[in-house]
Amino acid sequence: MNDAEESTWIEQYFDLIKVVFKERKYKKYLEDAFNTYEWNRLNPFIFCLSEKRDSLSQWRAYSADGKGVCIGFSTKALKIKKDSPWPNINANHTIGLLPIEYSVRNQKRKVEQEAIDFKKIYDDRQEELWKVSSAFLGMSLSSLALTFKNPTFSEEREWRIIHTPTESGYEEESETEKRMSELRFRVSNDNIITYHQYDLSKLFDSKLIPEIVLGPKSKIDIRELEQFLQSKSLSKTKILLSESTYR
Repeated sequence: MNDAEESTWIEQYFDLIKVVFKERKYKKYLEDAFNTYEWNRLNPFIFCLSEKRDSLSQWRAYSADGKGVCIGFSTKALKIKKDSPWPNINANHTIGLLPIEYSVRNQKRKVEQEAIDFKKIYDDRQEELWKVSSAFLGMSLSSLALTFKNPTFSEEREWRIIHTPTESGYEEESETEKRMSELRFRVSNDNIITYHQYDLSKLFDSKLIPEIVLGPKSKIDIRELEQFLQSKSLSKTKILLSESTYR
């Protein structure tokens, strides 16, 4: 992550929530909601992607100054739901694929609407969750926080696979639990990085990876790349060249 306000950008809009819950009787409710937000925002795992297959700024920043490649994934073949994840006894609910929201106007609208919706649930005693609706508001805010970013990053057109594991384990069997590894560790830039490995071996073909784009400074031999892809069950994966004239 290269955003100094990663996962905290949303907090500038918390005053909008305080206005919705401005009456004194909501003081405890709001405290519980913000405490839940703080607890839930500490444990996500994120894999970043982009809608743009050929962006010069991203070749420079993320691909060895244009020498690398862009691997194109099919969101349909990934078979990950496009919905906000949250810690759950069923691992299928702990992973989601979502686009990043860069518009300040939309960010404000989403935060304010969440506050209004949960206030109505609490006031009208809707559904069975009204007693714990403050916790659900906090969880909702922590989920939104993972998809809100500073508008200056908008050219990246980012999507994310987000995983919010349940530390106590899972009580229901699921396909996600079978694919997700236990917590692992690696070293990067003099730091210890925790991660989970998500097994795509059963989905690994050209439907999952329909294209690969070679960077503008790539030295990869296309014929050898074709042989490599064929050996990895990716014979139908298209090889494209960057249109950038960067050198």
